[in-house]
Amino acid sequence: MSVYVAWHLSNPDGDVAEFLANLSDTSDVSQAEIRSTYRGVHFFRNNLIVPDVLPGLARRHMDRILAFLPSPDPENGIAEGEEENSGEGGISEDAVPDPTNSAEVDEQNWYVWAEIHEKLTAALGNAELLDRVLKLSGYILWSLNHHSGTFHGSAQYKEAICVFTASHMMIGEGLSYSDVAAVYGVSERALRKGYRYVFSRRNELIDFGATVFMNTHRVMNALPALRWPSPRS
Repeated sequence: MSVYVAWHLSNPDGDVAEFLANLSDTSDVSQAEIRSTYRGVHFFRNNLIVPDVLPGLARRHMDRILAFLPSPDPENGIAEGEEENSGEGGISEDAVPDPTNSAEVDEQNWYVWAEIHEKLTAALGNAELLDRVLKLSGYILWSLNHHSGTFHGSAQYKEAICVFTASHMMIGEGLSYSDVAAVYGVSERALRKGYRYVFSRRNELIDFGATVFMNTHRVMNALPALRWPSPRS
């Protein structure tokens, strides 16, 4: 039965009857037994897919996952009179210092991170959800740092962009530009500009591995390859 399920999820358009007949012959288990066992577990199907199996199933349908990302609108909602960032050679944020190796600055950075974490928890209203958002944003940040040679800015600025991006992949109503800009101390205009960069390169920066960190049921509902066959199949 597990082989039947795995095959169907990986081949949603395949010939079920033909595969089931071949599986029955190969395994020496009758088709009736396979179908009966499957009907017994179908009710619990949403509890049987764990995050670790999502990347393999999502590989062919990442466009549906990336559709969770809102299309950037750089002008809508920016505070009147806010000046465009003048950084050259790529994207740059307002003056947010880069971290150094000194113990004093490391301690200061810890307090800054603690404050950021507290504000993000309040904005999302759920500490457990924030933990998952931060793991996903870390995945995106790693990709951004390794695949994008033209993106300039401090670690804090990049993290702000990735947290905004991850929140929208994770839940239907993600964090707003203004919320994230206020938490990280960057301008909303700079944040929008950075998100436009990530959005335009989303196919390069966010791959199927990101699904490990996402809401399992959200991924399953987005991908036809993750829809289980009817118990009558």
